[in-house]
Amino acid sequence: MEGTAIHSLGSEVRRDEIPGTGRLAPLAAIKEVSGQVLSGLLATLWTLAACPPSCPVTGAELVPRESLPASWPIHDRVPETGNVSWSRSSLTIAPSPSRSDYDDWRPSLASLLQPIPFPKEALAHEKFTKELKYVIQRFAEDPRQEVHSCLLSVRAGKDGWFQLYSPGGVACDDDGELFASMVHILMGSCYKTKKFLLSLAENKLGPCMLLALRGNQTMVEILCLMLEYNIIDNNDTQLQIISTLESTGVGKRMYEQLCDRQRELKELDADLARLLSSGSFGNLENLSLAFTNVTSACAEHLIKLPSLKQLNLWSTQFGDAGLRLLSEHLTMLQVLNLCETPVTDAGLLALSSMKSLCSLNMNSTKLSADTYEDLKPTSRY
Repeated sequence: MEGTAIHSLGSEVRRDEIPGTGRLAPLAAIKEVSGQVLSGLLATLWTLAACPPSCPVTGAELVPRESLPASWPIHDRVPETGNVSWSRSSLTIAPSPSRSDYDDWRPSLASLLQPIPFPKEALAHEKFTKELKYVIQRFAEDPRQEVHSCLLSVRAGKDGWFQLYSPGGVACDDDGELFASMVHILMGSCYKTKKFLLSLAENKLGPCMLLALRGNQTMVEILCLMLEYNIIDNNDTQLQIISTLESTGVGKRMYEQLCDRQRELKELDADLARLLSSGSFGNLENLSLAFTNVTSACAEHLIKLPSLKQLNLWSTQFGDAGLRLLSEHLTMLQVLNLCETPVTDAGLLALSSMKSLCSLNMNSTKLSADTYEDLKPTSRY
């Protein structure tokens, strides 16, 4: 029975040979959990893998149900889907639009497929992953976050469709074209963060650089952001990225724009000092410096704002030295956003003395579990 999928057609069953899978279609494994709709969808996808829509199949082998051993699992039937029809003597899969082509179907379909409810053998099956690739491409082209976010894994440590169809993934067969599409839609959504860039730098830097050399604008932007957000620590790797950017017209232009922007931002600490010294801001309660290039050097000017209650330092270069200075002087501070800053345990521990602090964002920092536990008893965040 290895490599055979059984589908019931009334009193008879159709038997499809699926080379290399070594097991039945995955319908039985997930049927109880997912219900009829998902069962029908997965059964159809698995059937399409064995019988591609571009090559209709007729005259499928039919055998009496009674002749099969009782131990063989038999699915009740291949569900009605609009692109699968059957009779007592044959089954035909005719070309028709995928469900992923319909906007109203796509959110539910993406959610159902996000956990990748297929066995490993299915994902190693070339026909199966090629059929699924069309669906994943539709997800990567959908501007709705509820759809394209399902390209990512459901939890840390588990691969999602993004990994499977990326260069080096088991389903990638296009030198990174689908990968570039997925990165483009994810970066344009809410994933333009250091965490996402760090993941790309650690796992997909080679493919990113190769696609950038081919002039892919999304990958050129990715490499520039890695430099801008100081994602890459290794100097040699930084030089390789710069060399890659300067090898194409679009890359060279975007890298020059990055250099100009960084030269302007490096003057921001001094600009902030001049601003705060130009007038009386002693009553200022809310200040946002998010996504600027301020560093710990500006802390000596921030502590001159004794009434400050909310301070946003998201995605800045503000570090431990500045944090220690703030903790000593800004006793009225209630809300502090340190998301995506280079602060470490050494600076974060100083926050335990800030009794007024009630909201603290430490996402994407180097906070350790031990320091988190140390901060909990002395804070309300």
